[in-house]
Order: sequence, then C-alpha cells, then structure tokens
Amino acid sequence: MRILTPLVDEADAPLVEGGLQEDAGIFSAMTRGMLDVLPECVQVLSRDGHISFANRASIRHFQLPSANVLIGALATDLWPREERPVLANAIELAGAGKVSSFDAFLPSDAGNPRWWTVTVSPIHESGRVTSVMVSSHDITRWVVEQDALKDGRSRAVRHARVKTAEASRLQTSLDVNDTMLSEIDHRVKNGFASIAAMLRIDARKSRSDDARDALERAESRVRTMALLHEQLYRNANEGLVALKPYCTDLVVHFVNSVGRDGVQVSHNFHACKVSADAATAIGIALVELLSNAHKHGGVDGRAPDVAVSLLIGGPIGMTLEIADNGPGLAEDFDIHQGTGTGLQICHASAIKLGGDFTAGNRADGGAAFSLQFPRPSC
Repeated sequence: MRILTPLVDEADAPLVEGGLQEDAGIFSAMTRGMLDVLPECVQVLSRDGHISFANRASIRHFQLPSANVLIGALATDLWPREERPVLANAIELAGAGKVSSFDAFLPSDAGNPRWWTVTVSPIHESGRVTSVMVSSHDITRWVVEQDALKDGRSRAVRHARVKTAEASRLQTSLDVNDTMLSEIDHRVKNGFASIAAMLRIDARKSRSDDARDALERAESRVRTMALLHEQLYRNANEGLVALKPYCTDLVVHFVNSVGRDGVQVSHNFHACKVSADAATAIGIALVELLSNAHKHGGVDGRAPDVAVSLLIGGPIGMTLEIADNGPGLAEDFDIHQGTGTGLQICHASAIKLGGDFTAGNRADGGAAFSLQFPRPSC
C-alpha cells in the first residue's frame, strides 16, 4: 500500500506547541505518560529523522528491553527497504510543516507480519518546526480480513467458473447424446420399416395361404416392436411405456393393415405405465390375439367384431381380454395343448408377466382369450 497524503498545509497547520515540551532535552513526565499509554507506536524524531523518543508500544513492537536501543537510530532504517522512501518523504513534508499519512508494511522484530497506518506530523516550538512525530496505528487485522475477503471472492469466482465450465461440458455431452439418440432412433425406425415392408411384399407374392398368414403375422410382430421402440423413445427419461397409447396404436395399425371393412374393433385400455419388458409381452400377445380373432371371428358372412380391453380386475390384478363374434371354441379345446405359434407366444408372454393365459366361450357366442397378470405400479 502506498498512500501519502498531506493533511495540513503549513499556513493552516495548528501549532502543537505545549503538546511536547523539552526541558534540558527531556520531555516532561506528563508528556511521556500521555504517549506511553497510547496503543499506537509513537516516535519523536529530529528533523533529519533520528529518533529522540519512543513510547512503550514501540518498545513492545520491536521487542526491545528499553527505548534506549532506539534513541539516536535513523527511523527509516527500521523499515523495510521498499518502505523507506515513503517514510523519508513524509519526514521531509513534516519538516515543511505538513501532516501526511500512508499505509505500509513493517513486520515485528520477531518477523510477524504487521501493517500500519502511519501519520507523520510536525512539532512546532516558537512558531517553527523543531521535530517530527511519527504515529503508527496497527491495521493488521483489517488487512488480513480484507485479504481473506478477497481470497474468498476469488475462490468463489474460480468455483463459479469451474461449475460453469462443467455445466457447459455436460450440456455439450447431452447435446451430443441427444443427436446420437435421434440418429439411432431414425435408423431403428428405418430398419423396422424395411423389414416390415419386405415381409408384406413376400406375403402378397405368396401363393400359399399358410405362408401368407405366417408372413403377415411376422410383419405384425415387427410393427409391434417398432411401436414399442417409438413409445420408449418418447419416454426416454422414464424408461417406461404408457400402455394406453401403445396398445391403441397397435389396434389402429392392425385395423389399417387388414382394412376397416375386414374387421371391427372396439377397445378400452386403462392408463398405466410399465417397463419395456412388460410392454413387449403385452403388445405381442395383443397382436397375436387380434390376428386370431380376425381369422376366426365372424359368422354367417359377417365381418369379425372384436372387443379388446386392458383393465384393472381379475383374480391377479389386471386382465387383457380379446373377445370375438365367431363360432367359439370347440368343446374339447385345451389351451394348454395348442401347438400354434400364436398360442405359444401368448403362453410365453403370460409367463414373462408372472400371470396366466386362459380361454373360453362367451355367453352370447364367440371366443374370449384372457391374459391375467399382476398389476404394475400405475
């Protein structure tokens, strides 16, 4: 710190006469007593800067046995080299009758760091400057607190910069991930669409009814997986699939694929979210049972009429039911003995869901298939 400020002009400087009186070169006992009780370090210098008096605070600061060690010493020699020109200039100003003040560093004799506000004043006697008084007030605590505050601010600024940089890197990483996921989603959709298109073309070319039916079912399964992927992509943050829109999309796609004149489907789905594995099992079973109802539903030339529901209820928790208006199941039909691929897929779905797969005839005619499973967290 370098603050050197003339406080009083020579013309306006109040006389300090009487504040210090010399008696044969020795201050009065009253003056000594007044200076000794001050907490500031006070030295009285000759005009050329030699110490003629030092109070007790000065002795304590320099850790000296008595003031005699300081008497006669050049005041500037007690200060660090970089501070000496500032003090010398202040002594010169005091000799011209001006008061000045500055902040400076002066460690204790033991080497402990100390900062001071130093005031250098002229001492007048009979209207002229006869000596100079140097008063040093310890501001170490204030300086340390200010430095600590600056350090704290610096650390806070550095911390904020680090956090900002981390947030920027994280955002960049998230943007890259979003771009990659979008690209993957696009490629997966194209892959599903290409496979489904090839299966549909093969089904149309096939001359065998069984082969055509197998290819159409395979296409439906691919479409099921494509819709599942779409739902997962929409809910990427949750990792869950909303069953109502998922099952609704499966029904709409199925109706569009067979033609609206070829089947009538009514549906009622409970709003619920499940894991991707559960959604896969439910979706595949739904498509298989829709295909079965389309194939076997309808009597007397009427188009199949299918009712689909996924509701809370049943002995376990939830029930997926597909009912048609066909002739119904044969009396000796045993669902557990069925060898068709569709029935096997439905049994596998029931096992995956921890549930049961049953079938029976409706009271008003037609068959009904049920997939019952524990209710997930909805």
